[in-house]
Amino acid sequence: MTTPVLVADVLIGLTYVATGVGLLIGKRLFSYLGAILPPTGAVLGTYIYIIEEQFNLAQTSVAVAIDVIVVLCCGFLILQKKSQPIQQ
Repeated sequence: MTTPVLVADVLIGLTYVATGVGLLIGKRLFSYLGAILPPTGAVLGTYIYIIEEQFNLAQTSVAVAIDVIVVLCCGFLILQKKSQPIQQ
């Protein structure tokens, strides 16, 4: 693994951790970030691994599957929060 790939992996991992903490806090912004960042990371990660010629179908498939689950869960949270009445 080369340094740029390692740096990209670390940055994506840190943004996932920050998004997870934000989801635990319950802020709406992080629901949207959780729906936007994983597909972006999946596309960039797959592209980087193909360019670096380190493409591993099994590893990439697992990572993309996790991203799909995260996006679906965040989408559920967004829809759930929109359907709740405003509490005063």
